[in-house]
Amino acid sequence: MLRFIYFITVILLLTAIISYASTNKEIAIIDKLRNQDQKIWVQAGYDLAIMNDNEAVNILLNALRNQNEYARLHAIAFLDRYNDVRILPALKERFLSDKEIIRYEAGKTIASIDSKYASNLFVSQLQKSGDSIGKNISIQLLSEMGDIRSIPFLVQRLEDPNTRKDSALRLAKFKDKRAVPILTEMILNANGFSQESILEALIQIGDKSCIPSIMNNRETMPIFINVLTRQEHVSPEFGMAVVESLLKLLEEKSRSERWQLQDRILNILRNIKDPSIAPICGKLFLESEEYSPFQNIAYVLADMGDEGVPYLFEGTKLKKTHRIAFGALGSYNSKTVIYEVTQLALNRFYPFRITAIDTLSNFGYIRRKSVMSTLVTLLRDTNPKIKLHVLRIVEQLDLREMAGIIRPLTNDKDQQVKTAAISILDTFGNKPPIKLEIKLNKKSYGYDKPIIMEYRIKNVSD
Repeated sequence: MLRFIYFITVILLLTAIISYASTNKEIAIIDKLRNQDQKIWVQAGYDLAIMNDNEAVNILLNALRNQNEYARLHAIAFLDRYNDVRILPALKERFLSDKEIIRYEAGKTIASIDSKYASNLFVSQLQKSGDSIGKNISIQLLSEMGDIRSIPFLVQRLEDPNTRKDSALRLAKFKDKRAVPILTEMILNANGFSQESILEALIQIGDKSCIPSIMNNRETMPIFINVLTRQEHVSPEFGMAVVESLLKLLEEKSRSERWQLQDRILNILRNIKDPSIAPICGKLFLESEEYSPFQNIAYVLADMGDEGVPYLFEGTKLKKTHRIAFGALGSYNSKTVIYEVTQLALNRFYPFRITAIDTLSNFGYIRRKSVMSTLVTLLRDTNPKIKLHVLRIVEQLDLREMAGIIRPLTNDKDQQVKTAAISILDTFGNKPPIKLEIKLNKKSYGYDKPIIMEYRIKNVSD
């Protein structure tokens, strides 16, 4: 009996010690969470990370009920790490009743854990009377989630001077044109909002009615162009309206300024990414000055696929554009394009034949047999320059199957062709192998004495 009592006493004592240690640990963590200094409250996250999830969640849930607002706020920051059913009801409680910043962060964390649960909660909050803070937070969070149910409420907020600017920016995410007049007005009087964020919102909506007022303002135009060139996608109508405005300015600029502006226009065209602009891109490309930024419109045309092909082949006819046109055509994996380039390469009267031949190397990786057949034909050409360019392509594409065709060229009259043919065959391994003879003069297996050897390289055919 005494042993049993002793055993129970030990168990209770150990439980008390563990409970005391756990309580002290929780107190220490919550004390860190209460601190306003970010360096200190972030340390609580490291302490929680090394605990098991259940223990960490219990501490954070207790912190949510703490009287200190910073403890509650910082606890919310760590709760989205855990997938625990107890978290959502506890966060909902904070969302429905607490200080505004805590309610907002609680709602944001709910949305990151379960978007469906969050959207239903926010919509139900909007349907209740009173609690204007809760409604405002719900509208903000719903719009951040991209939920279209927030649109009517955002439109209503456009009438309120205190919320109209924020609501206009949020409506831009839904491409709602009702925000355009307010956003256009905001550009000249940002009042706490960055001009870049306002311009990004207008670009996102894509209503070109705002363009004249932006482009006619010396302060906003350069910012607008910078923002526009950084966008991943611009609607064709909006982008081309800006391009047309910029093209009118080109005539007034010096050459260096003109090329700088061309570079901006080029970046806008790249971001539009729509085949419908192929005609104007083709026109700008074909009329471009040699080495000017507009020459790179060739690659914009290439990104348009089949729509850009006719303008690129027109470019192959002009001295100033033929090189970059072929460079862009080399990116195509199209039988039609490869066939047309091949025909130009075989045409003895085509003035830019060498460039066409060099372009064949781009197709060799995807149409090996077709290109190889063309190269065999080209090697029969009497022009040494043609042969040299073809041999470079053969080596580049590692076309070892053509070794038999190349071998007769090792006796070619042209020394450069002869040397190139020998070099390629050597690379392909058609030259007799080299044998390395090593003769050991003195055997020595001690680590302190070197092994002395002599060697010579000889050709097996010697």
